[in-house]
Amino acid sequence: MNEREYKFTFVEPVPGMCIGKSVVLKSGVYEFSSGEGIIIRGENITIDGNGAIFCGPGSLDKGTKSFKGTGIIIERSKNIVLKNFVVKGFQKGLHVIESDNIIIENNDFSDNFTDPEYGWGDGEPYGAILMEYCNGCTIKNNKGNNVWNGLNLRYCYENEVIENTFSHCSNVCLLLWGSSRNVVRNNNLSWGLRIKPGEVHARDSACLLVEHGSNDNRFYNNDFTHGGDGIFIRSLDGVISTGNYFEGNNCSYANNNAIECWSPGNTFVKNIANNSSYGFWMGGSDHTLIQENEIAYNGTNFHNAPEKDFGNAGVAVVHGSSNHFKLIGNNIHDNNGPGVAIGFKKGYPAYHWIIQHNVIQNNTSHGIYLRDSKWMNIGGNIIKGNGGEEIYYGQNVSDIFVRTVAPGEQAPCARVKVSAHVIPLGAEVVFDALGSTDPEGRELTYRWELGDGTIAETAVVRHRYERPGFYKVGLTVSNGKLADIVGLEIYVYKHGQY
Repeated sequence: MNEREYKFTFVEPVPGMCIGKSVVLKSGVYEFSSGEGIIIRGENITIDGNGAIFCGPGSLDKGTKSFKGTGIIIERSKNIVLKNFVVKGFQKGLHVIESDNIIIENNDFSDNFTDPEYGWGDGEPYGAILMEYCNGCTIKNNKGNNVWNGLNLRYCYENEVIENTFSHCSNVCLLLWGSSRNVVRNNNLSWGLRIKPGEVHARDSACLLVEHGSNDNRFYNNDFTHGGDGIFIRSLDGVISTGNYFEGNNCSYANNNAIECWSPGNTFVKNIANNSSYGFWMGGSDHTLIQENEIAYNGTNFHNAPEKDFGNAGVAVVHGSSNHFKLIGNNIHDNNGPGVAIGFKKGYPAYHWIIQHNVIQNNTSHGIYLRDSKWMNIGGNIIKGNGGEEIYYGQNVSDIFVRTVAPGEQAPCARVKVSAHVIPLGAEVVFDALGSTDPEGRELTYRWELGDGTIAETAVVRHRYERPGFYKVGLTVSNGKLADIVGLEIYVYKHGQY
């Protein structure tokens, strides 16, 4: 929002007041013993709290039932600036509903509803800030500590969350539900933790929880430390969250997993995932890229939920599908267990991987632990000083291609065009990898698996499927030293059934 000239009115707030024009509050402490705060409706206005302190009826000393109502409600509004408030003692500090281009800055919504003794489950959407159906908003330089949820975005799109502190939350510091294309950067979102001594899973509390179709969000340089999980991409309701990008975040000191993901198509680059029970726990995570992260000392200070076959691990990709997966350039060291543990189950293996240019060293067990795994391309890694084998081959492992590569070698870049992803039975589909390149111009080789048992080794493949169904297709492009992969899906239907 551009700077504007405002004619301000100085007001003294009272419970239930509705504000529809630019105002500056008279500074002071205001008691809202019923839990009824103020309501804002309007457009192109600024509401300056001027340091006013709104005190709701609740505090943790009085018990969770003492928290009532909402301190500030913004509803069906546009181009609002809300700043310089202190709001505490309510169920919700701020609730923004069906509003666009709202700027929320320099407010303190700490000490609203919290319940460290709550059992399993997410409870009510209480805490510092709840936003529903809001677009194009900026949430900057706010506080929301000692609450249930710090910031809860539900069906919110294209918002910016910048340089806030939502910490010491008894459920989740930042929660995204059905919220996409948001940018979250340089926030303190630490200590999303609810646990009692002797517990293992911290009751699914987390610093960041992403779920129910929260897609294409960007997370940069946030503090996600000391959570139940640091980052948790969850799909308990069966709706995945995909296309999310994480870079430069610190997710360490999680009770369980620094990063846990149960959705496909997400990217993790240059994050820190240390000193947790697991660095990465990935299941149901097809089309995933984990690149240039530090993953260290996991399973040492915290060692909850060890797997019976291998204990804890730096990276564990087990108990869920992991097709077309890339693990590139990571520093995986000093974990209490294998550096990397991979496998799903017999008949449905971890499938079509690149494991390249990683340093995997000084882990107490194997460098790479494989079981129920197929079509792995492993090359250019430094695997040394581990307590077990460099690569451990367990049950149901096949098509493992291991290459010794000199330092500095570069991988090719695989590119695929496909004539159609949904085709009628009997129609020809064309797979074309001629757009693949090598940085040094070396000759490329191709290996396709087309999902029906067919393997091809040419750049262009023409194919007809003999049965209707869903087929996962993989391509590996190699320059003889390193490789790149592309995975895609084809659906073949009978005429009249699509």
